[in-house]
Amino acid sequence: MHNEKAENYELQLIACILTNPSRLIETHIEAEWFEQSTFKTIAQALQAIKDFDDWTLQDLRKKIAHQDYFTSIYLEDLENLRDLYAKEYTLEQLERIVKTEYLERSFIKAQADFYQYRKDEDSRRLQEIIVELDTMKKPLENGDLAESEKELLEHLQKTEDGDFIKSYQSLDRALNGGILDGQLIVIGARPAGGKSAFAISLGQKIMNRNQGACVDFFALEMTKKQMIHRFIANEGGIHLSTIVNPAKMKPHDKQRAVEAFKNLKNKDLRIFGQNHRTLSSIALEIAKKARECKEKGVKYIPIIDQATLVDVQGVRGDIRMRFIEITRTIKRLTIEYDIPIILLTQLKRADKTKDEYSEPNNSDFKESSSFEEDANVTILLWKSNEHEKTETKVKIAKNRDGAAGSELDFKFIAHFMTFSEQY
Repeated sequence: MHNEKAENYELQLIACILTNPSRLIETHIEAEWFEQSTFKTIAQALQAIKDFDDWTLQDLRKKIAHQDYFTSIYLEDLENLRDLYAKEYTLEQLERIVKTEYLERSFIKAQADFYQYRKDEDSRRLQEIIVELDTMKKPLENGDLAESEKELLEHLQKTEDGDFIKSYQSLDRALNGGILDGQLIVIGARPAGGKSAFAISLGQKIMNRNQGACVDFFALEMTKKQMIHRFIANEGGIHLSTIVNPAKMKPHDKQRAVEAFKNLKNKDLRIFGQNHRTLSSIALEIAKKARECKEKGVKYIPIIDQATLVDVQGVRGDIRMRFIEITRTIKRLTIEYDIPIILLTQLKRADKTKDEYSEPNNSDFKESSSFEEDANVTILLWKSNEHEKTETKVKIAKNRDGAAGSELDFKFIAHFMTFSEQY
């Protein structure tokens, strides 16, 4: 469909550049942004110009002719186009408008491709477009500190911990007030160390203590049904084994399970099973929900369980590179949408040098150092007492926004999927 408004912006962008040849170095235009074929051809020629400071319309015409010997674009056409610049918008504004319109067209096509073919590359492309569109809609920063003065003064006037997301009280204190927007929080534990149960309890605490808070739980270690059973055990204080095998349940426990599920439905909780195991599909869901929650003015916390099971398209053999792509993508989402994301991962198994009751450290992250490098906060869990299986230590091993090293005592009741603070 012909879009006259889009064509006018495209015309004005090209005319602006032709009016100010020396400003070509300041632009980052791509030919694919342009819908109208004439402007696309001119943009391709502009991209081919190497001498940014000393080029003329004659040079541009030669580039166009080199691309297409039979072109119908002549020097007179370029001169006429240059004279059409209305000076209503700046070069930067026109560049953003044209790119945004290109992304909106691309979004419609990518969305149609994704729903028709359900390919991972379509999901990845759709997610990339959404993130880029959100970036384009934000005002440009010029680096001037004066812009931040009002924000700083307002921040210093705060008398309550309104910026923090609350969870466990002891964890809030260790994190200098709570979880902050924009943080990547990596939680690590050895196999069977209780990290999924800790994440469930943490998510529940967040929803209970922060009004309207939204939690997405990406459960890659089990089915959606299995994860719901664990949330019900946590919410209702019901033995997990009886939920798994309801023949063992007493009538009043079944009623409690129904009530627990109703309570979970009333919270803003979504649970995704193994259908969302690719990095692109997880990122797409996070991007969509982050935008919804921002419009509602509520906090949003995605929890990914766990990193070692996330599939990354195009990175098959090298495990280290796969984890780098995972942490970098998730880190970008925390910054782009100003949300915290909690990422679970495994620590190295106990061996001759370290048994399962020894204290782990950041070097124990399995396969890759990117977990520590990209994280704002790393939290390590381990069983601290071989004689008392329920005792679990929770350590803040890294904290970019406060002190690290705090060790917290928790009690882990596996059959209820609960972690409780020990004061």
